[in-house]
Amino acid sequence: MPSFMYIKTRFHFIYSSLFWCHICNVSLLQIKSAFYSLLSGVIHSMPELANQKSDKICAVTLTKFAESDPLVCVSVWESALCTVSYIKVKDNATIVYFCATLCKTTE
Repeated sequence: MPSFMYIKTRFHFIYSSLFWCHICNVSLLQIKSAFYSLLSGVIHSMPELANQKSDKICAVTLTKFAESDPLVCVSVWESALCTVSYIKVKDNATIVYFCATLCKTTE
């Protein structure tokens, strides 16, 4: 089993704020789908790493339920399920914010 520092160096892009800014603005459906699949894999296999970036991961996964394309929608829901299952929320304000955002996207 690789050490946490090894994993951190392999997934250094997760710590880049530039990565998180640009990934939300991608318009190609295949890239969006691949991103959410990668994200759910990271969350599922490395929950320690996902918990370090929980604010970014929750913002990216739990606010994208309005995706209408079937290719992206499946990946978004899978990553949201992994987010809810594996990430420990730091405070209740985060839960309230994402529940309010979810209600706005489903109206």
